[in-house]
Amino acid sequence: KIEATIKDKTYLIDCGAGKQRVYWIASTACSLFGQDHYPTGIYIPIYLSKIGGDRYIYPQMPIEKVLKDGDKVAITVKDCSVTPTTGEKRWYDQAFGKEMHIMKIEIEFDPKTELLQKASNDINVYIEVNYQMFPEHAEEFSDRHYEEEFEVQMKRDILTGDVNTFVYNLELPYGDIDFKYFYTMKDDEEKKEILADDKSGVIVSITPEYIISEEEQRIKDEEEEKENKRRDD
Repeated sequence: KIEATIKDKTYLIDCGAGKQRVYWIASTACSLFGQDHYPTGIYIPIYLSKIGGDRYIYPQMPIEKVLKDGDKVAITVKDCSVTPTTGEKRWYDQAFGKEMHIMKIEIEFDPKTELLQKASNDINVYIEVNYQMFPEHAEEFSDRHYEEEFEVQMKRDILTGDVNTFVYNLELPYGDIDFKYFYTMKDDEEKKEILADDKSGVIVSITPEYIISEEEQRIKDEEEEKENKRRDD
């Protein structure tokens, strides 16, 4: 159970096994708040933060991944007389708006082998992306086209001044994604794959951290149910 506070009201939200998304806690608490707060009505959550510890919680994360039994959260509701903060706008968009099923991918490559370190000023780095959107999101994004295979060139990290580090960011609907990395030398356009030793210099960060398709979740739940039955027998 999670203790959720909205203004002067606190509710104990029973999350069961915690398979729901974090925004479900906020919506459930707002539903209760709308029944016993004056004036009664429909209240819309625009932010949820953990009381103590990491404040920002990605609203599409499964509850079981980011909260534990007894944790306390604070919820902010929409108030038309107050301009939402940047964090509140971001949380709402990720929970209910245009970023609801979008994963943000940040890739950084720092050459590790002596060959590429010495040649880092004279190389270009490319990423071959293999991507498959989860089927359940096809209708939601039917007005947009996403390639399943494409190539992008990484950019030098001029923002930090480290021109020997390469970066690339992209956003895609939830799905399975895989990367291969290649480089070319200044005077040689032939692409060569970046192998194990240098791949240790690749850092991939995906937000949210935990993304799973409905089919994968169904299989996982069935396996857990079978395991629980075996324990009970």
